[in-house]
Amino acid sequence: MKKIIFISVSLFALLVLGCTEDPITKPEQNLPEIEQVFAPAIAYISDTTLVQAVIRDPQGVANIAGVSLVLNNPVGLTHELAMRDDGVDGDIIAADGQYVFGLTSDEWQFFGTATISVQATDADGNSAQGDTITIEVRSGTRGSTPSILQLTFADSIRIDSTYTVPILAEVQDANGLASIDSVIAEFYSTSAAAPFLKLPLRDDGSSDDGVAGNGIFGAEINSSGSGFVRADYLVRVIAIDEEGNKSKAATKSFFTTQLGEKAPEIVAISAPDTLSRTAGEPIVLRVQVTDRNGLEDIRRVRFNTFLPNGTPSSGNPFDMRDDGIKDGQGYGDETAGDGEYTAVIVITSSVTLGNYLFEFQAEDKSGLKSEKVNHTITVIE
Repeated sequence: MKKIIFISVSLFALLVLGCTEDPITKPEQNLPEIEQVFAPAIAYISDTTLVQAVIRDPQGVANIAGVSLVLNNPVGLTHELAMRDDGVDGDIIAADGQYVFGLTSDEWQFFGTATISVQATDADGNSAQGDTITIEVRSGTRGSTPSILQLTFADSIRIDSTYTVPILAEVQDANGLASIDSVIAEFYSTSAAAPFLKLPLRDDGSSDDGVAGNGIFGAEINSSGSGFVRADYLVRVIAIDEEGNKSKAATKSFFTTQLGEKAPEIVAISAPDTLSRTAGEPIVLRVQVTDRNGLEDIRRVRFNTFLPNGTPSSGNPFDMRDDGIKDGQGYGDETAGDGEYTAVIVITSSVTLGNYLFEFQAEDKSGLKSEKVNHTITVIE
């Protein structure tokens, strides 16, 4: 009898050990995400209070159908307000996923305690709800807003050398420097909507200009260890006081370079030698450019024109394009990114007859310029 019991238990254990549990696979969620909401803890009913929300979507910013600011105001009324990402009235860059709305007395209606939350909806109807934020609404207007008088930063950074690069921002506030809560520098690649690096700037005498408490806030960044690659960048600095007032952003464009940079070279020009001013048809100018650091290193190609009497044309300089875009008549650039830059010109019947000098030049992202290449076009009747 004991032997039978032993066998039964062993068989049961074998059955249990032989079972496997299949993991439950959840469907992938492609929901929009409310990454961050900026709103002051204190607002004043007679001011415009800017609320900013940073929205991300796995399918890209274009998939965001709408962002709403839900306000429960001090008198208990709820408003659902459409936030904007259009690059105007408080929004810095259009279509970058950062939405804003300016709350005024029309929405607050009275002073007291209010709450806000942000809701984002994508093109498929998926939505995300942000946390509730409480704001104390006070009567009147807030104190003065801080301002950035000057932003100082390098025009270029060499990323294959290790050294520190200072950034300095001169800040003032009518309520005194003691009311400044923080000064923040954000670094953006010009091809990205969100900053890849954020730095606090301080007025402590060690990381700024060497003098504490003089309104010049600063920091130092490492040229080769801060995430910079070969690209164009923008640094954006804002100052925030103790009441949450934000200054207008101060910005500075810069670019990165590396040792061994070579200037671009114009290797060919395609342009007519003679044009009739009565023909009236567009003419496509083509310039072939090379760069030993790669075509992606070319910042721009431009040309200047000079009238038969030697006077520069009023529209100088003219930009050429390598974007693969043609107009409705088929005039324009053939292939994007192939190093051939184009411009479409039209000679009108009122143009002065004679020889017109066209002066072409390419420039790379480190600021190095090619030799100028000239071409003369003679305009005839």
